[in-house]
Amino acid sequence: MTDVIGDQLPTSFWVFVSRSNFLAAHNVAAVGQITSPSVVARITGKEEEYLAAIPNPDATGAVSQFGLSLLGRYWSEYNGELLRRQEFPGKPSRFGALFAFGDFQTCEKVAEKHHWDISEVREFKPLLVANWGRFDMSLVTLMNGVTARSNLPFSDMTLWRAYWSGSGEGAAWTMPSATNLGEMETFSSGEPVWEYLIDGSLKLA
Repeated sequence: MTDVIGDQLPTSFWVFVSRSNFLAAHNVAAVGQITSPSVVARITGKEEEYLAAIPNPDATGAVSQFGLSLLGRYWSEYNGELLRRQEFPGKPSRFGALFAFGDFQTCEKVAEKHHWDISEVREFKPLLVANWGRFDMSLVTLMNGVTARSNLPFSDMTLWRAYWSGSGEGAAWTMPSATNLGEMETFSSGEPVWEYLIDGSLKLA
């Protein structure tokens, strides 16, 4: 692994270290760094396999609102991981990478939109980086919103393909209105919100 790959890798990252995530908070407090699960796979030489569950072919297909709240986002991410493997195998997996932002201002925008605790943001420096990529988080936010509104796990690959391409061009999704029957609603991803996926280790600045 190399210390830095390419000229576009930021020299600092900002990460939400949630106090409710015991392992992450403990590692930062104890050793002052965080490491992606993908590094363990590289060290052990094991094939990277992050999908903890796969579709049950015998499932009825009908899911309650409670079931969707548990499974909807996972199945959306599951489809995203399948597409990454098939069409973007060189990109870091969302299941195995660290998530970070390239500046504090982006953290402030994200905290306001998603009601995250801005006091949990810590600044890090790259320690070891094996692979990384920059992607538009707003596309994932759009997909999660569609899942919540439609009561269906998001399975269309159009938005995931836009996400993994890293183009930042944005996208929109049109679906039937839940309240205005017979009408359609369009939801847009809006301006790009750049997040970094990092295979490697970051140390506290």
